[in-house]
Amino acid sequence: MALSETITESLKEAEGHIRNALAFASRSERSSTVTILSKILSQIDNLAYTDDLLDQLEDYKKNPKTSRGQWMDIEDSD
Repeated sequence: MALSETITESLKEAEGHIRNALAFASRSERSSTVTILSKILSQIDNLAYTDDLLDQLEDYKKNPKTSRGQWMDIEDSD
């Protein structure tokens, strides 16, 4: 199940706000603040990637021959 459009848009908006906060923090805040903001940004980015990967695994599990996530060749034993 892919992320809904609403969630995707909200994550992109949040990512923009965090990038903005990170830009300001890099000039005037402690390095721990910059590190935490960077981790949050990374986790948002990984969320979409991981969700897509899980969708590919589900597709593969349902139909290995036609899924978009086919990683190995399947030989017919017939």
